[in-house]
Amino acid sequence: MKSVLTIMMFCSVWFANAQETVIKKNDLPKAAQEFLTKEYADNAWAIGKKDLGSRSLKYKVTLADGAEIEFDKDGQWKEIDGKGTQIGAHFIPNKISQYVKANYPGQSFTKIDKSDRKIEVKLTNKVELEFTKDGDFVKID
Repeated sequence: MKSVLTIMMFCSVWFANAQETVIKKNDLPKAAQEFLTKEYADNAWAIGKKDLGSRSLKYKVTLADGAEIEFDKDGQWKEIDGKGTQIGAHFIPNKISQYVKANYPGQSFTKIDKSDRKIEVKLTNKVELEFTKDGDFVKID
């Protein structure tokens, strides 16, 4: 019985921490607002959410074309997912862009996900590549 109560308390704390609230564009951190204005000026805002997850605060933005962008608490992008369609490449590290251009000619980026240790990209041909945070190729996923 005691273990059941412990599990129930854990679940209620976990659910309380996993809260998303709908936000407006001006509720985003300044860096995120500037990124959207610069990189996605032609793509209308559809919905934004503030996620008070258990690990850290993050923001999720969905654009009119279905693309999704995730920002950290400071407004730095962490993931950009074109949902199968091409995303801009000018914010992708040059070393990664050059690797893809040389090894996968004619392919474009459809997703990029960066963490503290690695950067993962997905191409239009569905190939997924992993790089170090410095842009050195690691493997095909």
